[in-house]
Amino acid sequence: MYRKIKKNQALTLIELLITMLLFSAIIVATILTLNVGLKIWSSNKDRLDVRQNGSLAMETMTRYLEIANNITATSANSITFAADINNNGADETVVLAFDAVNKIINITIGGATTILTPDTQSFSLSYYQSNTQVPFTPITQADRDSICIVTISLTMNKGSDTVTLSSSAFCRNQGVV
Repeated sequence: MYRKIKKNQALTLIELLITMLLFSAIIVATILTLNVGLKIWSSNKDRLDVRQNGSLAMETMTRYLEIANNITATSANSITFAADINNNGADETVVLAFDAVNKIINITIGGATTILTPDTQSFSLSYYQSNTQVPFTPITQADRDSICIVTISLTMNKGSDTVTLSSSAFCRNQGVV
């Protein structure tokens, strides 16, 4: 069954082909396994990125809205307010706005605009007064002064992963402490 290979005896062509075929099969199986692993890793990385970006953006927007001193402009996908962001005793003008064309949420603080989060599919703001659970559309400054709660909703998408987040900010200057 087994034959001994003498020192000067060479492998036959059939033995060499079988060895190459087995080695090739092992290499192909290894490459396929690595390919599947890389796809899973990439999908998990996209999922983690979109969740982290969304959570960070939501936390930042909520924190800034909670220290808002004066809401000056509102819409369904942007809000402008004054807040002491850098704790220097002076209010900075802050604008949170959704750029639907580029699918990003921008934040402008004192004239400097930065991207708060990419990969945003939708973004909306809802405004509530303290004595109602029905959202309203603030038109006048008196309406904006009566805003107590701002609800933020955003949907983010990266690759095949979609995350929807929602949070409420209780504006301290508007009667809610």
